[in-house]
Amino acid sequence: MTVRHSCSGCENLWTGAARAHCSSCHETFDSVGLFDMHRSRGKCKKPQSLRMTWDGVWRSGLLEK
Repeated sequence: MTVRHSCSGCENLWTGAARAHCSSCHETFDSVGLFDMHRSRGKCKKPQSLRMTWDGVWRSGLLEK
């Protein structure tokens, strides 16, 4: 059974227990580790500046060739 998650502060929907959604900037990340990378000193960094790629959620672009 696929469980859908949602945010009460925006209209984003996502699936996957390992995913993380930022309640501040409302971006959704493929993992808690990527979420942690984007938060620094209480502020959000743009995923693009961290070489993340988008395909419905932000993923690590470092794994791509």
